[in-house]
Amino acid sequence: MTHLRDILVAPQTKQDLKTRNALILFVLGVVFLLLYVADLDFTNWQRSTTSTLVGAAILAVVQILLASTDPLQYGSGKYSSFFQSQFPSVHIQARLGVSPVEARQRWFSVFNQWEQSTHPNHRFHVTALTRGFECRAIYYLQWLSIRVGALAFLAVGILASLTWLADVRLPEYYSLTNSALVAPRVIYPLAMFALYLYLSRTNQPDPDNPSGVWRKWKEINDILKSWWDSNYGSQD
Repeated sequence: MTHLRDILVAPQTKQDLKTRNALILFVLGVVFLLLYVADLDFTNWQRSTTSTLVGAAILAVVQILLASTDPLQYGSGKYSSFFQSQFPSVHIQARLGVSPVEARQRWFSVFNQWEQSTHPNHRFHVTALTRGFECRAIYYLQWLSIRVGALAFLAVGILASLTWLADVRLPEYYSLTNSALVAPRVIYPLAMFALYLYLSRTNQPDPDNPSGVWRKWKEINDILKSWWDSNYGSQD
């Protein structure tokens, strides 16, 4: 239980981060399936099983695609550009006038040594990795919440249209006349949009005044750059 709590609250490794992302996607996906897709009609196991398996397969494909990429480190856009601009290797490249490859080699030849728990700078290594994971987690949540919210909103619109079309007779589960599910179906996309707006407002990658996880990411990298200048600046 302690390890699971650590994964959910503050993942320390890429695998922990992938595990948390998978859990988040699983929870949001299952709720979406239960509200809009999978009519768990226990009198018709074949139909229920089929719809559930199709939904689960889609979730698995999305998870595989997300797990195979690292858009912050290798992508482009506002969030990726800010994330990458804070790398100490970018600072070294500008200061020494070397290629990006050489700058990364110089930096990681030093930084990787700090991975040892006995190294005096080990805390900087842990903090940098942790804050990088925090940035990825917030970015992932924003990416997921706005898309799941839009998909849920679209599903509500489709169900509403089908419900009030005279020539279409929906099963009771899918009809918006089903009072037990109307509120959850409307609240779910609104909650996703609210989550996206909250995360966006509290985590801004502003180059001059970042907030939230982006501010913490900049802070630790500023410390690493200062350390480099203090210890290797005379070699310029």
